[in-house]
Amino acid sequence: MCKILVIEDDANIRSNIVEMLEDEGYKVLEAQNGAVGVQLAQVHLPDLILCDVMMPEIDGYGVLKILRQTPSTALIPFVYVTAKTDKSDLRQGMNLGADDYLTKPFTRLELLDAITARLVKQATASEHYSDQIRQLEEKFNTLLHFDSTTGLPNHLSFQDHFDTTIAEAAAPHSQFAVLCLKLYQFERVRTTFEESLVDQILQAITAQIKTCVTEQDTIVRLVGDQFALLLARSAQDEDGTEQAQSILTSLTQPLKLEGQTFYLNPRIGIACYPEDASNASALLKRAELAASYAQQQINQPCELFRAELATSSADAILLEQQLREALERSEFRLYYQPQIDLTTHHTIGAEALIRWEHPEKGMVSPARFMPLAEETSLILPIGEWVLRTACAQMVDWQQANYPINRISVNLSTRQFNQPDLVQRFSQILQETGLSPEFLKLEITESCLIENPQAAIATLTRLKELGIQIAIDDFGTGYSSLSYLKQFPFDTLKVDQYFVRGIHEDPKNIEIVRAIIQMAHNLGLKVIAEGVETELELVCLMQCQCNEVQGYFFSRPLPVVEFEKLLNNSHESPTAR
Repeated sequence: MCKILVIEDDANIRSNIVEMLEDEGYKVLEAQNGAVGVQLAQVHLPDLILCDVMMPEIDGYGVLKILRQTPSTALIPFVYVTAKTDKSDLRQGMNLGADDYLTKPFTRLELLDAITARLVKQATASEHYSDQIRQLEEKFNTLLHFDSTTGLPNHLSFQDHFDTTIAEAAAPHSQFAVLCLKLYQFERVRTTFEESLVDQILQAITAQIKTCVTEQDTIVRLVGDQFALLLARSAQDEDGTEQAQSILTSLTQPLKLEGQTFYLNPRIGIACYPEDASNASALLKRAELAASYAQQQINQPCELFRAELATSSADAILLEQQLREALERSEFRLYYQPQIDLTTHHTIGAEALIRWEHPEKGMVSPARFMPLAEETSLILPIGEWVLRTACAQMVDWQQANYPINRISVNLSTRQFNQPDLVQRFSQILQETGLSPEFLKLEITESCLIENPQAAIATLTRLKELGIQIAIDDFGTGYSSLSYLKQFPFDTLKVDQYFVRGIHEDPKNIEIVRAIIQMAHNLGLKVIAEGVETELELVCLMQCQCNEVQGYFFSRPLPVVEFEKLLNNSHESPTAR
């Protein structure tokens, strides 16, 4: 059902318009003044807006100006309904971006014709945008999920191929092996020779591997010197060691290209499904662990995973106990990393990042304790502490007149799935005194994929509070435009995987440019994380990225150091 917002301060006129539209089957939202109209438009994103010009506080021109400056509402068809007929008034509205004018009094037919004309034009434009987006998505997905040098699926495709291997297995209890192939001399080759020759080497390696596997097996290029293989297990080769040995025999031979001879020093680690692990990530990690162990052996280039190779669980148990005590002992700290507006080159926001200051071990890496917190549900009280502390800090900065417009907080999957999430957030905002529009929540796709409809409902309620929503680590999981179009995001955050070394790889530039173009077409702002060099920054500016963060500007800082940075925020690296 088409949704129309009517902004009119005259109750009788508004009532007549609403009645006519509802008779025609439209869903109608009403606003008695410009301020309410802006709020309703930003929350509900109507298909068309009818707006009076002369209203108290915010008039029709002010409403349109605000909506055209907001990405999510900038393209909504906007029709003025006014008694003003002077050409200068009409021109003022058209200059602001109005789509049409209706002069009071008007007939029912004039109103419906104007609405139909604008909706048809919008539908045509939307169809054109959809075609463009579909083409970009196809190109984007190819760039994103396949390695352009070898033509192999890349690390982002590993999970999909893992799931397919399980689904297509003939036996009810499928069995297969994951091989991790590492080439321990490849990095030296990569840094010594030209890129074109390195690409030829990779292509030759891929061809050799293909001769050692069947059509049912899958080869994936993970990163520079590392490949993964999904191999069906047979009675003749139960653990994949025979195929692994065949690959090693082939790759151990010297590779000759362009008058050069290359020795790659291959090592293979093997993990078996389902004995060693039942999910793709754990299975691959165990195969990698076995390959690393094989590297340490002189005459054993292939190694099967076994329990003794895994890190002792005793350390994990102790760490969990200490993690439970850390919150009570106030051992957690928040560090803040600045987010830079690429139009003004000033700090406009900060991402709050947790750190654990252990009394004996010093700073414990979040990479070590956050997965444990997520597994044990400790993430719930820790996450609430982070949110409350970040909101209170933002209020302190506002009261001290620091030049910062928002605070960004990461939201874990367990937090997002709490049934009372919205009430908790509303309460924290009230208790800390922070207005919702100054808070941005960063969520990953893992929060959304289990129950998309429930996720949409939760995000919509958060948006109704006034909180901003960003999709984090875009491009590293199941990212697609279907998510962007389906969920009420404000911002897309490009993962650092695509940012690092972007100036060295035209393929990455093409991917990032496609992501940014798609996001802008959908009315989203884009922020890129992990910017470490000026060349990376220049590439992102050329791709019209809106905001950035990374070590080129600043590492995450404790409060005192961050405040010093804010005091000097008008002197960013881009201006030096």
